[in-house]
Amino acid sequence: MSKKKGFTLIELLVVIAIIALLLSIIAPALGKAKHITRRMLCASNMHQWAVGLSAYALDNKNYFPYNGWDPLPGYLPYDAANVSDPQVWTPGYDVAWNSRKVQEFWRDYVMKVGSEMGTKKNNVLFCPTQVAHRTVAAANLDMAINQGLCGYFYLPYRQPPGPDYNWDSMSMKYTPAGIGWVSKETFGGKFAHAPLMTDITQAWMGATSPEVTKWVGAAGPYSNHVTRGGQQPDGQNYMFEDGRVTWIKWTYIEDTDKSARKLRLGAYTLGAWDCYYKVPFDQ
Repeated sequence: MSKKKGFTLIELLVVIAIIALLLSIIAPALGKAKHITRRMLCASNMHQWAVGLSAYALDNKNYFPYNGWDPLPGYLPYDAANVSDPQVWTPGYDVAWNSRKVQEFWRDYVMKVGSEMGTKKNNVLFCPTQVAHRTVAAANLDMAINQGLCGYFYLPYRQPPGPDYNWDSMSMKYTPAGIGWVSKETFGGKFAHAPLMTDITQAWMGATSPEVTKWVGAAGPYSNHVTRGGQQPDGQNYMFEDGRVTWIKWTYIEDTDKSARKLRLGAYTLGAWDCYYKVPFDQ
């Protein structure tokens, strides 16, 4: 009767080495596939915004939802203590906080806004890869819902900065890309080729250390689609007036490379946020 022979130590080590080699080959491909899938989900979210905006424009004489500071008729003035009251106006500011009118647009044309707004995985108001704004929403959901926080840069029909424009003393400057990118009111105007929304790509420019660009905070990366050392994004999705969503690849920006930052810079607040969404286009 022959004795059953098992694997020798050398044979086991060979098998383990082969498995490790296969994993090293497969893992990058799996990571890339996951990244592409998230890009596609993000693009799908933007397409839903595009369909909603087109429908809204058909119902409202080709206008975008008003996203400015001044209250529309029928609303009470902004009151920080009563932002949960739907009759109290909450203004749009910066590039990711949106007015009461935009919030109503979400509810009527895009999705129901509720308690899962910031934390729900498949949520068209947030890129699947956005971390920082989801964390803000989870920590203070009432503020996020009633002051219109989303996980994208949404640009049109904002109100150019004025003496009473911003409630947080950090008035955003839209001049790098152009005021027309954010102040356009209707489809098909002068800045019709400028994007309507983009993925969030932003960095904190500390007032005490203006030469240092901070891409990651306590909650994680500030930007969407971060792959470069866990800090900068690999690229951004851009959604345009015709409903087209285009992925535009990023070039890595060194902290001290001011010229490269300037090419991408869309808007900024002094001593605070740099928001990157600028791309060349024909006006």
